[in-house]
Amino acid sequence: MLRSLRSSAKYIAIVFVTIPFVLWLATAQVSSILGPSGNVVLRVNGKEFQVNEYQQRVQIASEQYRQQNGTAPLTREEDQQIQNQVINQMIQDALLQQEYDRLGIRVSAEEIIDMAHNSPPPEVMRDPQFQTDSQFDLRKWQQFLSTTSDRNLLAQIEGIYREQIPRIKLAQYLTSDVYISDAKLWRIYKDQHDSVRIASLAVWPATIPDTSTINDAELSAYIKKHPDDFKRPGVAYVRFLTVPRTPSPADSAAARARVARVRSELARGAKFEDVARRESSDSTSGQRGGDLGWIKHAGAAGGRAQ
Repeated sequence: MLRSLRSSAKYIAIVFVTIPFVLWLATAQVSSILGPSGNVVLRVNGKEFQVNEYQQRVQIASEQYRQQNGTAPLTREEDQQIQNQVINQMIQDALLQQEYDRLGIRVSAEEIIDMAHNSPPPEVMRDPQFQTDSQFDLRKWQQFLSTTSDRNLLAQIEGIYREQIPRIKLAQYLTSDVYISDAKLWRIYKDQHDSVRIASLAVWPATIPDTSTINDAELSAYIKKHPDDFKRPGVAYVRFLTVPRTPSPADSAAARARVARVRSELARGAKFEDVARRESSDSTSGQRGGDLGWIKHAGAAGGRAQ
């Protein structure tokens, strides 16, 4: 666990964003990066970093990189990347410390003890020796802190919280005036927690063999017991032909004569479909031989009833 804490201590940080602080960082005076100025390798707003400290940080970062990515020799690109990360970390450390000093941010022993007992590092929470039923057990961790004699581990934990706590205080200071509406908070919560899992199973009844043992008598008894489930509106199948005119007496006489002629033709055995196609004034139903389809008993014509 000590090795795990040491390898990750430099990467434990709290990320915060605020425009004034970002602008202040951007305008900080950073000079003499690896420049020819004696033993000073970096100067940030007057804060100087010596070559020895820089080399020590690079050595530690390189060792951590090898532990995480294998023991093969570092390439030139990897070595340069590590050096850049060390420089960036040194700049960040200097700027943060200057801001802590400006705001009077300090860390007390009581704060370190309280946070160590109640907010252990992630590596500790993943350690099996501090778990019960695969879940982190805070009581085991607190008991360990009160009984351990490993001073190196305690010093390492103290160093982690001395770095974390000022950042937490600075983040709280920078965000103390930030207001988020209830609606936005609710939207953020839903975005992070709402989820839907859908599963479907398609079943075609026609493909399922009928293995029921219900006989006709049982089926008839069920229908009699639930008559409303089987009610359907009355329907009729209608065919007709239309003559769309406002009739005069002469038209009425002609229509009667035409109807009589058509009726006589049908009575002699002519097909209704053929007569409707020839005589009907309704082009739609006439083309179908006068077929209007199924219509409901109380409804208007037009299509088969569902």
